[in-house]
Amino acid sequence: MPHRLSLTRRLAALRRPYTGETDSTLLPAVGRALKTLSGDERARMHEILNEGYETRLLGESSIPAVNHRFREALLPDTTDTVQQQLEAGILFALGQTAPYRWPATEVASPMPLSRIVEPGLAPDETILHLCHGVLAPMMAALTPRVVDGSLQGLAGLRATVKRRQVQLHLADAGPTRKVALSNTGIRHWVAALAFTRKVIGSEQLPDLERRLNWAERSAIRTGCRVPVPAALASGVLRRLPILGSTYWLTVRPDGPEGLRLDWAGGRSPAKVAAALVHPLAGLAGGRFHVTPMGADFVTVIVTGIPGEPTTKLTLHQAPVTARPPFTRIDVSDAQAEFKRAMTAPAFASIHRELVSR
Repeated sequence: MPHRLSLTRRLAALRRPYTGETDSTLLPAVGRALKTLSGDERARMHEILNEGYETRLLGESSIPAVNHRFREALLPDTTDTVQQQLEAGILFALGQTAPYRWPATEVASPMPLSRIVEPGLAPDETILHLCHGVLAPMMAALTPRVVDGSLQGLAGLRATVKRRQVQLHLADAGPTRKVALSNTGIRHWVAALAFTRKVIGSEQLPDLERRLNWAERSAIRTGCRVPVPAALASGVLRRLPILGSTYWLTVRPDGPEGLRLDWAGGRSPAKVAAALVHPLAGLAGGRFHVTPMGADFVTVIVTGIPGEPTTKLTLHQAPVTARPPFTRIDVSDAQAEFKRAMTAPAFASIHRELVSR
């Protein structure tokens, strides 16, 4: 019996929890993608949606291998190594923002990092709609700089400022591979850099237009640009809203080929793991092994990601009432710099002052 909902609406309902999109952008995007598929392919997608995929949690699949065109139509992943590194670096930086955002009081509320993670029109583009207060601490963690002879931040990160967005890219790849920060104007961007300068020190003023320095070139040449498996982390970033309304989130390496997410609030690790192995909208990979490690821990072993060996994703949800696994950092001076740039009537002079320091 045919499903009563159209394929467009079924796929939109499937994609929405992964990306956080609203119908105004989601339905047209899915509709455009479906036009690239034949009638037989659309019928096959209906069949996949009607079939269970529970055995994928245990390393098997009850359905035939999904045509990669189906996944690209619904929620594409990038196979470009440099784009994966860019997105992995951004995810890692987002996972370092919690100490800057945690309130000084005992009362906390959900503070998700991104409302929407929207696939771009090209596979090597992602659009982030960051939540309030995230851009500045993210840039403090992401901006490349040399500290005591060691590179911190994402080697090669550069930025192009547009009228209503800032586009992040890597200098050795060019601006066509990018992550766009939606609804980020020049004033907001300059304020975020003012915050960053105060956090990392005046001698480490971020310059995201210069050529690669020796430390960046070394990190790129030795393959040490990101400390986490790039393809896996890129896939997680593109599905970040699946975690739900988290109170805090940390991201860190878990062994040489592992990635660990810790959070409070939001969805449970079991629900997140089940979503991430979905054949159409989940992570790229040919085989998954999901193992509960207790009430709040789940590990996902992923094999078959193109260009990447077997990787491990560890998911841990802490109680909302538990003490976070980080120490709050007082950034009141940096926040004051941010506010000064955002509210300055003579904005041009603030911009010149920041650049000349």
